[in-house]
Amino acid sequence: MDGIAEAQAEAERLGLELIPGIELSLQVGERDVHLLGYWIDHANAELRAVLAELRGMRHARAERMVAKLRALGCAVELSDVLALAEGGNPGRPHVAKALVARGDVASLEEAFERYIGDEGPAYEPKRLMDPERGFALLARHGAVPVLAHPALCDYEPLLARFSALGLKGLEVDHPKQSVLERERLRAQCKQWGLLATGGSDFHQPGSASRELGAEGVTGSALAALRALRPRPAHLDHPGGLG
Repeated sequence: MDGIAEAQAEAERLGLELIPGIELSLQVGERDVHLLGYWIDHANAELRAVLAELRGMRHARAERMVAKLRALGCAVELSDVLALAEGGNPGRPHVAKALVARGDVASLEEAFERYIGDEGPAYEPKRLMDPERGFALLARHGAVPVLAHPALCDYEPLLARFSALGLKGLEVDHPKQSVLERERLRAQCKQWGLLATGGSDFHQPGSASRELGAEGVTGSALAALRALRPRPAHLDHPGGLG
């Protein structure tokens, strides 16, 4: 979230509305499930302390992946990965870019297919927070929780549990979800009383099929999502964070 303040200033200059957001990785069994949080209170010190803890785990994970890659004969260095992360959370995309830069692979896709995909020899699982903690964190800090790219995971068994935890929407319109999958997701939204949202899933330039602004939401969906914003917990406790 370190770029949000700069992005907000630029959005104001351009006359655009910018919604501060976060994407959390949650541990569900052996799976990594992504939860979006819109309107997160990004400047809150308590939240940033939790994220610093997660960042430390990301650094340790990157270090373990690089060790595996070097054992497999790759030339990649941890310093390469951290430099590409530019002070942010190092993740598999940064490892993939470092592999390309060192000539270990020819493309980001090859990096995942040969080495760091979920079934790859250098894959390293994340240590993630459980859904209960993730949803509570978003609620405490004013964010509206939406399940990211549901069709890319086995989402249906999650809906009852996540709805009970406060899920408000499903990311229906996503570049990697087919028309049929989107229709099914809209039906699930009606069944569970959830909002249908959308997004490009743009993380950085060069993201295959995920161009900035490729997907979006209607004005009515955005208004409905905005109306679901919880009150950040610290506003209910003016004397401190408790």
